[in-house]
Amino acid sequence: MTVEAVLAQDAGWAPSGHEVASAQGRLALPATRPLPFAAGLPGRAWRQGESAGLLELGPAVFDQGRLVTLAGLPVDGPRLELFRAPTDNDRGESRGGYIDTDPWAPDADGIPGVGTPGPSSAARWYKAGLDRLHGRVEAVEVLDERALRVRTRYAAADQVRTVTVEEQWILDSEGLWLRVDILPSSDWDGVWPRVGVRFGLPTHVDAASWFGLGPHESYPDSLEAAHVGRYAAGIDQLAVPYARPQESGHRGGLRSLSLLRGSEPWIRFDAFPDARGRLPGFTLSRYTAQELAAAGHPHELPLATRSWLYLDAAQHGLGTRSCGPDVWPESALAPEARTLTFRLGPPNDQPRNAQYEHRNRPDLGSTDHAALRPLHRRNSQRRCNVALLAPQRQRPDSPLFGTSGPPRLPRCSLGPLAQQGDRRSI
Repeated sequence: MTVEAVLAQDAGWAPSGHEVASAQGRLALPATRPLPFAAGLPGRAWRQGESAGLLELGPAVFDQGRLVTLAGLPVDGPRLELFRAPTDNDRGESRGGYIDTDPWAPDADGIPGVGTPGPSSAARWYKAGLDRLHGRVEAVEVLDERALRVRTRYAAADQVRTVTVEEQWILDSEGLWLRVDILPSSDWDGVWPRVGVRFGLPTHVDAASWFGLGPHESYPDSLEAAHVGRYAAGIDQLAVPYARPQESGHRGGLRSLSLLRGSEPWIRFDAFPDARGRLPGFTLSRYTAQELAAAGHPHELPLATRSWLYLDAAQHGLGTRSCGPDVWPESALAPEARTLTFRLGPPNDQPRNAQYEHRNRPDLGSTDHAALRPLHRRNSQRRCNVALLAPQRQRPDSPLFGTSGPPRLPRCSLGPLAQQGDRRSI
């Protein structure tokens, strides 16, 4: 349910209906459902598929286990991605970090929360080779032309740490399923900037409509301004134009994502939570994380030749280490096993997912992505409006200017839903 506080009448600084504050709360846990898992499929034994040539599973075409076409367009991926273009805070060293110390441990002056001096998070990521991972396919297996299983091991050339990724593509009556299991070796330390997969898409895949957190970007320690709803934006609106190119544009809490070519829907990804109830997030960008990291200014970015879709199981927090404390441990991303599960299907179909109800589908008729504003349509089954009555302009002799008596504060009146018995939501 969404609670919004809005102005009931015009004020000198905003018109009536202007949102002053809002919050959301879940009234009930979503229903769960069993998800397909390739290891449990009945049928003949798995067989090696490296020499099987082309394999078609619904909208996807694979060549020796490698995705080459998706819904009629050339695509590559999914490829493991652990790197993000460092933010100013990721590069910061002005304050200590919390990676190697208890954040509550006091420093020499007895002050807690200062952290331990050390290299920046970005320096650690570059040293670990997260920006230059290479994959080696270890196994490709197929089952009765209904499922494909690919196991790939990733590592940087000069590192012993590895990450094993197993893709499972399964075709059933509901559509094409993708499950990605990510398993790091036991010798990782520190934090990862992200953990997820990356797809390379044609450049004309240039807009997204999603059901999840929005309308602005959201990270583990930067979520208060994000609400669950149905939103849409062009690819250039999804990123933040910082003076120095860096990570931006991640939207978490993803339930469903539809990708568009101009104004035409292309394909939909329905997301499912992992075993701990955690939902993924997405980023759609004209540049890879490596291209953003290599550019010191926007004009140094290369000519975009692809659109890049990142589907992240998790992201590291942002912190404030360029001028303040590091990412707090509860928002830090420790290396660990993660799972991503998606169902792929036509974007014009309503998803058959009992967990999520898609409402307020946006009108995406315009091809002008500069005018394709994020849709702030929150997908709450209940909404309670709180109307704030703005105070009259104060006279110099009013209590607000220090004379006797309390100042005149805004008064609140409950909107119609609250008056009909939803007072508990306030």
